[in-house]
Amino acid sequence: MNITCVIASLGPGGAERVLVTLANRWIELGFNISFITYNDAVDDFYCLDPDINRVQLDLFNNTLLFKRLENKVLRLWILRQAIQKTEPDVVISFIHMTNIMVLLATFGMKVPVIVSERNDPDKSQPPIRYKRWQKFAYKRAKYLVLQTQQFSPLFSYIKEKIRIIANPAPLHLPETQITYSREKTVTAVGSLQHQKGFDVLITAFANVAKQHPDWFLNIWGEGPLRAELQELITTLGLTERVFLKGRTKKLFKELTKSGVFVLSSRYEGIPNVMLEALACSCPVIATECNEAVESIITDGENGLTIPPEDVELLSTSIERLITSESERNLFSSRARNSINNLELSSINNLWHELIEVVVK
Repeated sequence: MNITCVIASLGPGGAERVLVTLANRWIELGFNISFITYNDAVDDFYCLDPDINRVQLDLFNNTLLFKRLENKVLRLWILRQAIQKTEPDVVISFIHMTNIMVLLATFGMKVPVIVSERNDPDKSQPPIRYKRWQKFAYKRAKYLVLQTQQFSPLFSYIKEKIRIIANPAPLHLPETQITYSREKTVTAVGSLQHQKGFDVLITAFANVAKQHPDWFLNIWGEGPLRAELQELITTLGLTERVFLKGRTKKLFKELTKSGVFVLSSRYEGIPNVMLEALACSCPVIATECNEAVESIITDGENGLTIPPEDVELLSTSIERLITSESERNLFSSRARNSINNLELSSINNLWHELIEVVVK
């Protein structure tokens, strides 16, 4: 079976990690996998199996070509040609903008397309100029994969095509990555953008920093709000306590060493980084940014949950774990069991069953 996967890039995002994880699994199972991205492989953060046919359209790095690609018809034609060359039995696309492009590019082709929304589709929507195309395009999809049931009403016009498949959790970590002792650090991870709520986290940490001078806050990731967040850190007098650490490919190591992990997001699909923290047995504080968080974290039993953008309650929760080693140890001991049902083999089986239905 030939499966063609399409996503804009292999940058350091949760959707990218999930699609790479699935593609690498499928190649192990004997499928022929082609993987199309708009960006050149030089920008890759995640690694594909070398047996996967990587197709790099390089649409964003060639300035002259990009100017020409303002002609949307030409852009769709290039994508269509790339997909046709892979001779797919099924095409799988991730993230709304790419989904729209793939569905339009494959118009008239006798190949089924499965698209997947990877964020909260109510709050993370395509630009207005593309929004009018989304409904038209999504009606062409064979199936739409959502991460949680709560998003289904937004796509009621294709409700019969909706399937719910969660993200796989990285439960099989190398032993070398799970033997570190815990440090007095609060860790957060994500793109430095409004969605992730790092402004709220930094402000909340400032409220407890003076009482606990031996604890630090590390935020891993890059993004457009770096300068703004750094200014906030400076204004709050936290330049020696809060650090914007940039990107890392050793995230599991950092999570395994961390004393507390905080998910401060205003909204999410299924937060991959929370699953990664739980896989590393890290005590978790998470905002109730969607129903997936509440289905995984039971407040006070295997972590703490709080409403988004609640600075006072986040401060209280951070101090609660900082001052209670016994509770941190309790949450740590229960963390991995929280995501047993998200093991890769289980999630892959759901995708495999869906693909088999589509191809038949």
